[in-house]
Amino acid sequence: YIVGSGMNSHYFGAKYGENIVAFENIDYGNALYILFDNWQEISQMSRIDILKRHERDFIRIIHKTGWQKVFKRHIDELRGRQ
Repeated sequence: YIVGSGMNSHYFGAKYGENIVAFENIDYGNALYILFDNWQEISQMSRIDILKRHERDFIRIIHKTGWQKVFKRHIDELRGRQ
């Protein structure tokens, strides 16, 4: 498990592979972010800056009905690439 620091101190995350990390902030917002490839760099950015990046750099999953299945599907796909 990973705990954010600095401007991301309210985030916590879990590694699902060497280059797959899911970040969540239970205090703000309603989305989970899956970072991969360059997750260490992106995880240092604010949520606003992450959202400014190209969509291929992260996966944002809004917490709505069925989000858990969407999350699992993305994790399985990313693990298959490694």
